[in-house]
Amino acid sequence: MTMHVKDRLERLSDEAPRELGAPADLWRRGRRRQARQWLAGVGALVVVAVVGGVVADPVLAPGRVEVATPSAELRLPDVFRQPGAWEPAFDGPPGPLAAVGPGVRGGLLTERNAWWGVSGTTGESRFLDLPDAVVGSEADPALSEDGRQLAYWYTGATADEPIVQGDAEPAVGVAVLDLVTGDVQRWDTGTPHGLMTAGLVWAGEVLWWVGGDFSTGGTDEERDGQSSARLVVHTWEPRSDDRGTPEGVGVSMYASGSAPGGALVPGRAGSLRLLVGDEVARRISFDQDLLFQQSTTPALSPSGLLAGVLHEDPSVYDDAPHPVLVGEVDADTGAVLLAPVGDVLAWSVLGWRGPTEVLVDATATSDGTQRVIAQVVDVRSGDVLGPLAEFHGNVPDSFASGVWSADVVDAPDAPFAPDHRLVGLALAGAVLLLVRAGLAVRRRRDRS
Repeated sequence: MTMHVKDRLERLSDEAPRELGAPADLWRRGRRRQARQWLAGVGALVVVAVVGGVVADPVLAPGRVEVATPSAELRLPDVFRQPGAWEPAFDGPPGPLAAVGPGVRGGLLTERNAWWGVSGTTGESRFLDLPDAVVGSEADPALSEDGRQLAYWYTGATADEPIVQGDAEPAVGVAVLDLVTGDVQRWDTGTPHGLMTAGLVWAGEVLWWVGGDFSTGGTDEERDGQSSARLVVHTWEPRSDDRGTPEGVGVSMYASGSAPGGALVPGRAGSLRLLVGDEVARRISFDQDLLFQQSTTPALSPSGLLAGVLHEDPSVYDDAPHPVLVGEVDADTGAVLLAPVGDVLAWSVLGWRGPTEVLVDATATSDGTQRVIAQVVDVRSGDVLGPLAEFHGNVPDSFASGVWSADVVDAPDAPFAPDHRLVGLALAGAVLLLVRAGLAVRRRRDRS
């Protein structure tokens, strides 16, 4: 044994504790110390994972979207893409939007439903941070024709016990967001239990909305699944804040369609009402049953042509494509004689591209993959002129109707936006490997 090793052993012997206690106590203390070290290590990894997930948000966030100037013209994105769960929201007023739809945003602990929008100038898709917005299938927002104003239902405190429908929060009023300036205006109804919502529709600069106070509050079980409300039609011009309650208009606007400077809403006896501003401009009647569903809306062209989707059996709703019909509205009577457009089948009419060119959504298959497209159809010849845009993910619930006649812009590709929880776990794993490597190096040095 060399003197170096002998001196080292003697020094360790002098530094060792003299009273170790019974062997059993020594074993228990060692096990407790090992458990504490293990818990401390796990806790440190959890902290690193959480911190890594939080830090990943600003680090991995895509660059700022260039906000359009007030004079920017609306553009038609060639792709309407639903953003991924971990993609960011617009970091300010996004400017005119081409479309708005429902999606799911990721979170470190839970996911949540959220609205997303597609920029009407760049084609960028991002989530929308709408103040107090209600997100649900019965609370679709509505974009104005030029895409510069967004109307949505908002939630808040009720005067009495709120009504609870599933996980949705109670609606207490309607808000209008100026997408260029970021200004928000609200119509607070002072509802005691919340509002039953029945649609938002823009008719030019005027917003039409339908809602009514629930008669009682409570959960679905407490109400035995029943709820009632007296629906009322309202008009609101946000810029002047003129508000009204027109009479004689149907109380459902879920199946509304587009018209130049106005909107089409279902009327009585299978007819349509043309809304322009805060007035019912005319009644439109037709000889066949159009499919009045939220996803299959009719559209009126600037030249007076009406296009819609035929429903062979109005008592049955399915998700199959149906024949596209078109006809000219009589200037005096408002009557329309509808005729099929060739053999074209579609789920819905999106809008008009030109005087005789209508846009419908349909499916296309390429390389064994089925995708939803917006295709142009010439209503005179029945020819399909080709796809104009694609939908990736959910088809948006609301479009700026003016976008269909706009010039096309190439939408950017989806940004790199991985699950932040996985990023945090990857960082924690990297830290663990570094710690183990450091301990291994230290043990080698101690042995030497």
